[in-house]
Amino acid sequence: MRATLIHNGLAGGAKHVTPEVILEALHGLGFDAEYHVTHSEKDLATALEHPGDLVVVAGGDGTVRAVACTILNRPDKAPALALIPLGTSNNIARSMGLTGYSPLDIARSLSTPRRIPFDVGLARGPWGERLFLESFGIGMLADLLDRYDPDAPKSVLRGVAAITGATLLRHAVPCQIEGLSETPLNADCLILEVVNTPTISNGVRLAPEASPSSGVLQLVIVEGIGAGSVAADLVALAAGQLERRKNVISQPVTHLRIVWDGTPVHLDAEIWPSEDTAPRFGESAVEIEVRPGALEIWVPTSDSAVK
Repeated sequence: MRATLIHNGLAGGAKHVTPEVILEALHGLGFDAEYHVTHSEKDLATALEHPGDLVVVAGGDGTVRAVACTILNRPDKAPALALIPLGTSNNIARSMGLTGYSPLDIARSLSTPRRIPFDVGLARGPWGERLFLESFGIGMLADLLDRYDPDAPKSVLRGVAAITGATLLRHAVPCQIEGLSETPLNADCLILEVVNTPTISNGVRLAPEASPSSGVLQLVIVEGIGAGSVAADLVALAAGQLERRKNVISQPVTHLRIVWDGTPVHLDAEIWPSEDTAPRFGESAVEIEVRPGALEIWVPTSDSAVK
């Protein structure tokens, strides 16, 4: 069986395992495995031209999304993925139960894995079509990502400034949501997120009931009900108890159409409009749908790896 290893040497946990060690484990299981050094999307596309039967992704959520989008945008059948979480948040890996395993535990389990379907979200809007694995969002979290710029070097001061700006200057975004019932829902949204994994962004626990193997996405709306509510909403969000707030709507969805005022949105950690995109003002619309089981993820079985 052929396998391709993608290893992000810049990931936060990359120092814990080298690509050579992972390759040795794969070869020991009988895989015809090879490793490609990738520094750009072009490198990644080249590395995945002939990925084989399995792509082993050693990195964080950004690396997993880049690999997933690359293989899903190819015309042939997508290979299976195995995730070795080396990032900071690892929301995607956590949603697959990959906590407490060492990188070598996961690599050595791939001879007898459990194969789990993984849903992917598709957002069709002014940017064209984009896939997301964690969430699509409008409002405060999108504004926070836009201010912080997750691609820039990590900085506590930048993080504090981004949170302060997103909180103090945040206004509720008027949205019209179609697809929940026969009548469109009009809401002023402090946060609107269409979620695939229980935690998103920097480990924010927004939708604990979400499951990327359920065939549905989870719509979470935090309605803006006044300045005094924002602080309470943030406290509940930080405590992982947002679903207890009375101004929160949460329900499963398979297809939505959202009309909003054109302010920045995020697709996982990608912001639209980006710096190289002309600013867009005025009303915009996005259609979102789930692609059930678009990916297959290999994870350890209880007896195939030692936790």
